[in-house]
Amino acid sequence: MKFALMGTAFLFFAASAFALPPRYGRSCPMLFGKVSNIEVWGTARVENARNQLTELFRSSDGKLEGITLAAPKDPLGQYQFPWIRDNAASVYEIRDLPDVIEAYIKFCRLNLATKTLGSLGEPKFNPDGSAFNEPWGRPQNDGSAYRALRWMEYTEKKLADGNRIAALENYSPDLSQLSVKWDLEYITHHWKDPSFDLWEEEMGAHVHTRLMMHAALEKGAILAAKLEPGGENSGAARTYRAQAEEIKKSILLNAWNARQGYLRSTWQHDGGFVHKMEPLDIGVIIGLLHSTSGAPVFRMSDERVLSTMERLENRFLEIYRFNQRFQDPRFRGVVALGRYAEDRFHGGNPWVIATQAAGEFYYRLATTLLDEKQIVFTSVNHRFFTRLLGGEEKFKPRKRILSGEPEFSKIIEAIVEKANGFAEVVHSVTKGDGFHAEQFGRGYQPGDAGDWVAEYLKAMESDGSKPLPGGDWIGARLLVWNEASFSSFWRARNAYLEKAKSLQGKF
Repeated sequence: MKFALMGTAFLFFAASAFALPPRYGRSCPMLFGKVSNIEVWGTARVENARNQLTELFRSSDGKLEGITLAAPKDPLGQYQFPWIRDNAASVYEIRDLPDVIEAYIKFCRLNLATKTLGSLGEPKFNPDGSAFNEPWGRPQNDGSAYRALRWMEYTEKKLADGNRIAALENYSPDLSQLSVKWDLEYITHHWKDPSFDLWEEEMGAHVHTRLMMHAALEKGAILAAKLEPGGENSGAARTYRAQAEEIKKSILLNAWNARQGYLRSTWQHDGGFVHKMEPLDIGVIIGLLHSTSGAPVFRMSDERVLSTMERLENRFLEIYRFNQRFQDPRFRGVVALGRYAEDRFHGGNPWVIATQAAGEFYYRLATTLLDEKQIVFTSVNHRFFTRLLGGEEKFKPRKRILSGEPEFSKIIEAIVEKANGFAEVVHSVTKGDGFHAEQFGRGYQPGDAGDWVAEYLKAMESDGSKPLPGGDWIGARLLVWNEASFSSFWRARNAYLEKAKSLQGKF
């Protein structure tokens, strides 16, 4: 498959002229030119997303219950398979529905019992759960980690309910039994192997994949300590813990590109597409969002993460005509985001899951900073905060602002405003039925050149003689991950609001 308290009324842009906000000041400036309350449309959309996910996972129409095809309602019939990654990311949003999660775990167990070309790194199956044996980018080893994380959450719930027998059916120390331990053992023995990335295009070592595998083994060590004979000192618990640490070391050693100022999405390129000129990819941020339930490799506030986010925003501002409306620095760097700059799929456009992931990132950053009770400015994150604060270089490296100081709350407000701004970008391209395509148009002017142009004009059914402002739907309709991504964004928003409420706004 080719691939997210304040009660303030946030403003949403139209394609016409924009009313620019005042310079960063005591109050959060409004970013866009037409009044729209995120609380109203966001609440409606997240409810709709949950209803859609529930319907799709419960349906047995042409597929197994407990899974969903990637785009089951696409009118062109694209993506009519259940991907391991998509299903795990999506079912998480309705994990409180016992019938859905039980059926999903049944599918996970079937995965292990099915002989495939990609072993436990097989990325997708046929709708009836049988093996998909046609040529594809395999293995995709993040899938085994995604599946393991959902399966272990289910197993932990059984333990919490006092049902140890059921827990042992889902994590069995005996490898002759089909259980999540198979995935943990697969990750333990194959994490160093090259695999395809989450976009199914590039073979190598990937930050996203390794973040997911690290998270799975961290959680696996905890579960093994509870269910293995020997507990904390069992061979499984010690091995999973040790291998998680090795994965973390590999990321810290290889990912950071200090000269370019971002976390490299891939190193040790070993095949696949070769048009990607630099490893700057939103997949890094998605990996961070999906892997932080335990002890994460990077906190959201890590200077390297902030610098990576700034580099992504800046790069997509440069290359998408759709983003020209945001060039004024007072928009704080809100842009439509794609996968990576050299993307050629349908001409390389903004993606809904990428843009929503950015919004979720900013909400989770705000919550993290409230927990840490300080903001530290460095030479690495300097450009991030300059961009956030409307282009003002207000804080020099080595400065520390503590919770309770006036500037601390102003920065938190700016982060929250920007989080909502990304959601408003997606809102602006939402059609009347509330759904989205995989991508929305990047925009075009006659005379534009680049490898992306021919594919974009083909997708837009245009001869290139007239300008295209961007924002039109492109790709599969009703991509299920889009709905799960917004639900995840909304959960991050609610977590921030709860945290802010617990502090009674005093930060």
